[in-house]
Amino acid sequence: CENPHELMRAHEVFDILDVAKLILHACIARKSSSAPLFFQRSDYPQMDPEEDKRIITIRQENGKIIEGSVPLGYFGNLKEEYEKRNQEYIEEVARREEN
Repeated sequence: CENPHELMRAHEVFDILDVAKLILHACIARKSSSAPLFFQRSDYPQMDPEEDKRIITIRQENGKIIEGSVPLGYFGNLKEEYEKRNQEYIEEVARREEN
């Protein structure tokens, strides 16, 4: 790169390529088609079987992609869990609304 602008654009391209690689691995990890995800595989045409109703997790560590999965309801009640972990933000929003 000949200047900071080109360097920033090069970093953006590498980031896009990394994300595309992760998306591709997530698509390969899902072994069925899914109507809610608008995802259809010709090699796995069965739609939304029970064993595949899960969230696929993908992360990259030291250049290696690691796949995993968790059940759909693994986090519990979304409203309760959000409120439990975000009290500072909820209080800040309430103060702003009072003013």
